[in-house]
Amino acid sequence: MASTYNLIASYTVTTAVNYITFASIPSTYTDLVLVVGGSNTANDYGGFYIRFNNTDYSSTITGRRIRWSGSFATDSSKEASWPLAQYSTTSAKSFAEYYIPNYSTSSTPKSANFIGGSPDQSYVLYNNVWWSGTDAITTIDVGIYDAATNKFTTNSSAYLYGISNA
Repeated sequence: MASTYNLIASYTVTTAVNYITFASIPSTYTDLVLVVGGSNTANDYGGFYIRFNNTDYSSTITGRRIRWSGSFATDSSKEASWPLAQYSTTSAKSFAEYYIPNYSTSSTPKSANFIGGSPDQSYVLYNNVWWSGTDAITTIDVGIYDAATNKFTTNSSAYLYGISNA
């Protein structure tokens, strides 16, 4: 099956922001890919997270993560379900790539798979995220956990792609 990636929107931070928002997402694709690279403004390694259609993250999205560090893997299901964002005193950026299948369907819960990591923390993270909402996804916010104190720093960026499976 051939897939075509089409850039829907991109955003590069010019002044520290709490969230990067992609709104009015067209329903013309089968799946979405969200790519994020960035760092945060606070010294506590707040992690990236996403929310759909302006919903409350804590009550509608759950996840399970597997963390690879060195030669072992740990199931950290009681930990946060996001990759940590690199603190801004380093030049490295943390990254995350979210794959969101069937985002435009109604009446079924949505999921996202992602892989991410933090160079300073020396790990790669894989996670599945489930959203209990059944509406088509029309808005995606990506932020730093605890956005009251953590913000994306200048030059952090995010790209949203639509995928057409032929």
